[in-house]
Amino acid sequence: MQPDGTSGPGVRVDGAGYGGYAPSPHYDSLVAKVIVQGRGDFARVAERVYRALGQFRLEGAPSNLPFLMNLLRMEEVRANAVDIGFVDAHAAALAAPGEGRPVLFAGAGAAAEDGPALDGPALGGPALDGPAGTRPVVSPLTGVVAERPAAPGEAVREGAPVAVLEAMKMQHVVTAPFSGILRAAPGIGDRVDEGAPLAFLEPAEIEGAGPEAAAEIDLDHIRPDLAGSLARHRQGLDEGRPAAVEKRRAKGKRTARENVADLCDPRSFVEYGALAVAAQRSRHPEELLREISPADGLVAGVGAVNGALLDAEKARCAVMV
Repeated sequence: MQPDGTSGPGVRVDGAGYGGYAPSPHYDSLVAKVIVQGRGDFARVAERVYRALGQFRLEGAPSNLPFLMNLLRMEEVRANAVDIGFVDAHAAALAAPGEGRPVLFAGAGAAAEDGPALDGPALGGPALDGPAGTRPVVSPLTGVVAERPAAPGEAVREGAPVAVLEAMKMQHVVTAPFSGILRAAPGIGDRVDEGAPLAFLEPAEIEGAGPEAAAEIDLDHIRPDLAGSLARHRQGLDEGRPAAVEKRRAKGKRTARENVADLCDPRSFVEYGALAVAAQRSRHPEELLREISPADGLVAGVGAVNGALLDAEKARCAVMV
């Protein structure tokens, strides 16, 4: 990274990058922050920011420089006539490569001819050599290995998962581009860079291999962790507490949730703290507390009341029962 040339009147750069810096795969890394100020209209300030970004030289890692410069070239932005949905509405244009982007840092010509490509992985990258007779499965992104479905020596069919990478708090399944025997793979917790070999497969004919052998995905399948979360929420609803509801009915009374449903406009109530339980874990097991004290006895959240008669702001309210 070479941000030195971006300094100047009205331009401030706070940078964290340096030669050999490896961005963390756990979140979107802020390599540099560019702050520009100036007198005159907004368009002139936007042009100054545009030129400042053109003076950045970033090599070896992808960045959002083309995105930002595409944004600053748009007439609506320079006229300061944008709203909160502007980026979503112009996502395709903003994600374009940014042809004609000015490269204003010193030595730009030599870098373009002889050096790594800007705003992308360095050319050459890590060596893709593995055990004899194997071919690499290249990592599509930088991340940390969260799961390794197959161990070295096992047969892997085309389309089967080779590893699960975790990057920026999201998991990505990497599948085998061809069938073979897994000969080398990283361990759980290992970091893998984009474009680097994630695993090495020895090509082989695997019985039943091929796209046609891929198991049909059940779109109605609910993962165990999601099923557990749904069950936890259901424990606090009237439908999940028939005995408690019957006891309330025997007294000729209504449940708290029935009152909330009648008070709030349809589908407007958003509950908070539904999975809380009474702070009595030293006296009772967790399962019992979920049964006898769902939401810790308080149904609370935000919703709307009389939305048909009032504007949205005046209809909003907090609800606690």
